[in-house]
Amino acid sequence: MKYFILTAFCASTLALSGCFGGGTDVETYATNATMGQELIDLKASFDAGIINEDEYEDAKEDIMERYDN
Repeated sequence: MKYFILTAFCASTLALSGCFGGGTDVETYATNATMGQELIDLKASFDAGIINEDEYEDAKEDIMERYDN
C-alpha cells in the first residue's frame, strides 16, 4: 500500500512538472530512481499528508535497507 501511494504521488508530481518524456512510465522511473530521489519523494508524500508518520518511517527504513549493500 505504501509503495502504491508513493508511486502514485511520484508519477503525478513528475507528470505535472513535465519531467516525463514521451513514453516514459512509472515503472521505468521507479527502477531508475536514486536513494536520494526516493527519500525526497517520500518526504514530500509525508509533508502533503498522503502518508502518516509511521508509514513514513517504515518506508524510509525500507528504502535505506534496499540501498545498503
